[in-house]
Amino acid sequence: MSSAISMKDVLCNHYQNLLPVTGSVACNNYMHALIFIRICCMDDAVATRLYICTIAVLLVILVSSDASTLDHMCKFVDATNKDIGYDYCIKFFQADKASATADNRGLGYIATKLSRAAASNTLKRIDTLMASEGDKKIHARLSDCRVLYSAAVNLLKVAANLNAVISDTETCENGFRVLGVTSPLAAEDAVFTKDCSIALIITSTFW
Repeated sequence: MSSAISMKDVLCNHYQNLLPVTGSVACNNYMHALIFIRICCMDDAVATRLYICTIAVLLVILVSSDASTLDHMCKFVDATNKDIGYDYCIKFFQADKASATADNRGLGYIATKLSRAAASNTLKRIDTLMASEGDKKIHARLSDCRVLYSAAVNLLKVAANLNAVISDTETCENGFRVLGVTSPLAAEDAVFTKDCSIALIITSTFW
């Protein structure tokens, strides 16, 4: 009749199997070796407590690491573009709860997604303005901006050419400056420029 397998035996077998792994996780192998030695030299009760404590500590580390990623990236955004700032960056990402636990690439994806949503909302705003605008010249400028924002929505679906997307926002504003009138899209253009700039700064760290 086979004897019951203890927690110590389970953990010893687990970490022993991890030891031969090489490559990009070499640093983890050192930790696995230490855990393997410690566990195999203790009784089952202590091994069980160590297992529970290890899981708890790893969870805390993972949560802290993810939270610091957002903090780190917003500090990087602030250092790169003072017009955006740390507080705006944090507020921007608060629109998506996944930001709190996202890694670098996750934040880039979220920033692009939020920017695309802003572009879509601006398109609706433009349609509303065009429907009630009686001045043909202003109407024409709004139409130009609509084309630019439509292109932005498509480009942001694949996070492509963010520099061009930001430049197009300035093109939209220049159309109203030429007419010598206040842009009815000034607020939207300013926010969209900041949002896309955040996406650009973060995605630029991928390469």
